[in-house]
Amino acid sequence: MTVFNGIVKIRVVEARDLRPTEWSKRFNNSDSQTPLLDTYVNVDCDEVHVGQTVTKPKTSTPVWNEDYKDLKPKIVNDIWVDLEPHGKLHLMIELQGSFTEG
Repeated sequence: MTVFNGIVKIRVVEARDLRPTEWSKRFNNSDSQTPLLDTYVNVDCDEVHVGQTVTKPKTSTPVWNEDYKDLKPKIVNDIWVDLEPHGKLHLMIELQGSFTEG
């Protein structure tokens, strides 16, 4: 088993092509085919709430570039996460520390 000992830094970068869920559309009285969303991201590590981005109002392509640090060799993973029901979230995860085989 590999164990990481160090600091994790997460950057919430941006999201694309977001669409409302069926649940959130139930009160939408707009004629717009693609209603705009008030978007934010909750950042949780296991069962611990780390933080929440600022809300970006009325957009389906929000940009945050917000960092969450001290979530306790430097490795950066630049990833896109598919969202349900539609869209993608861009994250950068940086690990600073050491790995040991246990």
